[in-house]
This record gives sequence, C-alpha cells and structure tokens, in this order.
Amino acid sequence: MSFRVGFDFGSSSGSDLNPLILSRFSGGERHVRETQEFGCRGAACGNFGLGRMLFGGEELYQAEARSAPGLIPTVHNTNAFSREPHFLLRDRDESAYNSGDIVDPTEGGPVLKSLKVKNFTVFRDIDLKFADGLNVIIGANGTGKTHLLKLPYAAMAMSAEQGRTRDEPPTKSLLQTRIAEKLSGVFRPEERLGRLVNRRVGRSKCEIDMGFSQPKTCLAFQFSSLAKSEVSITKVPAKWRNKPPAFFPTRELLTIYPGFVPLYETRHLEFDETWRDTCILLGAPALRGPRESKVAELIRPLEKQLGGQVVLDNNGRFYLRLGGADNMEMPLVAEGWRKLSMLMRLISTGSLLDKGCLFWDEPEANLNPSLIREIAMAILGVCKAGVQVFVATHSLFLLREFEILLEREFAGLERRYFALHRGENGIVVSQADEVEAIEPLLLLDEELRQSDRFVDQFMPSAESKS
Repeated sequence: MSFRVGFDFGSSSGSDLNPLILSRFSGGERHVRETQEFGCRGAACGNFGLGRMLFGGEELYQAEARSAPGLIPTVHNTNAFSREPHFLLRDRDESAYNSGDIVDPTEGGPVLKSLKVKNFTVFRDIDLKFADGLNVIIGANGTGKTHLLKLPYAAMAMSAEQGRTRDEPPTKSLLQTRIAEKLSGVFRPEERLGRLVNRRVGRSKCEIDMGFSQPKTCLAFQFSSLAKSEVSITKVPAKWRNKPPAFFPTRELLTIYPGFVPLYETRHLEFDETWRDTCILLGAPALRGPRESKVAELIRPLEKQLGGQVVLDNNGRFYLRLGGADNMEMPLVAEGWRKLSMLMRLISTGSLLDKGCLFWDEPEANLNPSLIREIAMAILGVCKAGVQVFVATHSLFLLREFEILLEREFAGLERRYFALHRGENGIVVSQADEVEAIEPLLLLDEELRQSDRFVDQFMPSAESKS
C-alpha cells in the first residue's frame, strides 16, 4: 500500500520535484531523509515542513521508495547531507496522507509537576514540587544540580523519541530497556546502569517517580545497584509524550553543529546524548503557517537584544545576519549571543512553543554580567509564552536578575526555587515559591563571607591603624 505525501518539497533547493511515494513499513511509520538526489541542502529544505512536519532523529528507519516520474527510487543515500536530518510522518488515517493533512507535532505536552527520588546518585530521599513556569535549582558544585535536570529530561526525551516512531502505547517491557538506554546515554555511567544508584556499602536500589499535569502520563521506575541495562517499571504512562524537551548544556552548540549528529551516530564521542539531541532540534525546519505570527512575537525582542537574525545557511552552518551587513559566522559571535541564538532557533522551530520544556544548565557560564541579564530576560520571556523552564545555577547575579524581572516585567509568573546543600545523610533540598524562604541560601552566604574578607583586607578598622 502506498501513500502520497501531499507536500511540495519547495523550489528553494534548486529542484523541481515530484511528490514522493512511500510504502508502508514497520507498523506504519514513514521517514523521509533529505538526500543528494533531492537536491536539498541545509536550511533550504526548511520550507517543506510548513509547520506541520515532525523533525526526528534518534531512531532511523529506511523507507522504500516506489518509482515515480523524475524521482530516483533510492531515498536513503545520506552521504551528501552533513546535517543528516530526517522527517517522520505519522498518522493512523491514510486519508490524512493523501490530503497532506499531517498530524501537527508541535502541540504541547504535559507539564512536569513533581519528582520523587530515592537513592539516585547523590540523593537519598527528595520530593520536589515544580512550578508551571520558572524553576531555579541553586547549589554549590557537586550537589547534584545537573543531575536534577538530566533525570527528568532523559525520561521525557525517551518518551518523545518513542512516540515519534511507534503507534502502539507504552508497555512495561518496552520501557524497561528504553529508559535504561536513555539514562545511560545521558549520564554515561561506566560498565552498568547500577552505578547511578547512590553509593553505599552493600546492594541498594533507587526509585524514581515523575508526576505530570496529565495523570495518565505519569511514570515511575526503579533499578538496583547491580542493574546492567534494564529498569523495573512500577507506573506505566498511557501514552507517549508528543513533544521533545530541550536541554542546553553549559556551552553553546551552534559552533559544533555542522556534522556533529552524523559523527555522533558513527563514532564514539565523549559527549552525552543531550548534545546530540539538542543539535537535532537546532537543525529542525522553521515553522511556517498560522504559528509564524506567534514565533515572530516571541523572537522579536530577542532579535532586538541580539541585533540580528539567526540563519541556517545552505552549507549547514549557523550565522548571525546583522541588519545591512553580511552574515557573521557563529564562531565569531560572542558566546553569550550564541546562547541566546540557540534559544531563538528553538523558538522558531516550535520546540519551545505551546507547553514545551527547557532544561538549561548554568546559563551564566562564561558570560559577563550584562549578557547574563539578557539571558535572564530571554528565559522569562519563553516562560511567559507557556514553556516550563528548569535552570541550574550557582550565580547570585542571575538569581537577582530573575527576582528583579519577576517583580517588574514578569510579575505574576509562576516560579519555584530549590536550594541544595550537603547534610549528614546526603544532599538536602529546601524548596519554596520565594527565594527568601530557601534555607540555607549558600550563594548569599558565600557573597557575605567574601565581603567580610574584602573589608578585612582593604578597609582595616580605625583601631588597627592606631
């Protein structure tokens, strides 16, 4: 049985292409890979999505192309395309493909409401309640801030990946291996998954329970310190997540984007899967159609801060297009602006629209104070647009900027703060809706100690002078 995809591939690639006819395979999923035969290069193919195409990347299949006039039947030659993106078209209704009415993948997903963790890495027993808007995790190095970002990200990303390639709902047997694979890819433990269990004498077990705004999407699992490649599922969600989360590591990724995904898939690299996942999202086509106005509304203030537009050129590289000037290569752009550019790009592709989710690890890293303020404004801007954001930081400057902006331009935005510190039985978490209620706020304590040292060093008391 064949399906005609009702989309024109666009003339911007320099080709006048006939519609592609794909055969049904592997439970009904259809993938289209951009190839040399199609003449598609870089961002030139961004127009054929028209805001209705899902950009996938984690699990590849090869579609068999039936011959059509003017179309070479082999669609899985990927040598010519350095970005190596591909598109997944899925719908249970055959008529949707015949008419071109592809299911919209940019609809929002459930919001993460809670996370219960027992015996996972540095955590013995914590129970976190999240805000629908901004969630700020504060703590010194080694207190597990990044782990609290990566843990829910791994589970949510896994669900979105499986939802793109499967029509059937989640099952225990499938989740047992898929969760373990994603945790291993994101955390990169050596030898076995069980090394993520809190280290102690003897055998132990960790337990994870994630609650979402839609109760049927909640997930819970556990695994022992001896587990190698499977987890035990204690709560099965009724459906897959339909929108992938985004994860920003401490450095920007636009400069390493060209060729990174195919290199990651074919070589062993010492980068965790969040880097690959984010590069895949960065390479997605920009939204077209009814949602373009919403994208423009969100991006306009960011472009004003940046002084230009972020473009993905035909060579698969990102540039900053300044008004009235040539494109500037991303390696020549300040790192703070490159971080802001990543945010703009994911808004333009729809990843950070309509109940999206962003995890950002130390957004202040390598930035001067003026750029930190711009990043804070950008983060709160996407929160205001309905995106749930999780930030891990130990920057008092960033924390203060959030507080200033939340009292002015972003008053009324939901926020939640989490302070991590070491206790006798592991990491202790203090959480509250107001930053003043967090105890202890180690960032403030350290700054006060520094002020005391500065006074003692450079402003000696009158008694010591006499």
